[in-house]
Amino acid sequence: MKSIKNSSVKFHRRYWKKVAKENGWDRDPFFVQIWIDKNGKVRDSVSTRVLDKDLFLDYDDDYLLSADDLKERNFKIR
Repeated sequence: MKSIKNSSVKFHRRYWKKVAKENGWDRDPFFVQIWIDKNGKVRDSVSTRVLDKDLFLDYDDDYLLSADDLKERNFKIR
């Protein structure tokens, strides 16, 4: 099973939370949009004040990955 490292997701969340705080749009809970490659590696991220959940996108095809897509690809956030 390929794993998306939770530490990678946390790293990106901390980075964007810092940006948000510096620019006055920080809130709790804080969410990010993450692009994941076919090996489960986090390739890019972004956040905005309007996100109401974490979003995971396919890095190569740029489409939203649902929980079922993550399971189908044998990805697990650890």
